[in-house]
Amino acid sequence: MLEIIPIGVMVQADQARDTLQLTIGHHQLSGKLVDLRKPLLVLEKSSEPQTAYQTIGVIRKKYHFKTRPRAMISKPS
Repeated sequence: MLEIIPIGVMVQADQARDTLQLTIGHHQLSGKLVDLRKPLLVLEKSSEPQTAYQTIGVIRKKYHFKTRPRAMISKPS
């Protein structure tokens, strides 16, 4: 089983859901939603007598952070 460990807080910067802000500790990053050139498959391996893979999902978009993190002066909430 995969354990999910939170690393920060993501907040939508606008209603169109195109941009968001990611806060990790005392650093803040701004990102944009972009399309992937080639979609990615999410696969699950099943180890029965033969090894087989089952498609769980397809990833077509990603959030792209192209600027360096900004340091926040105050402590994050």
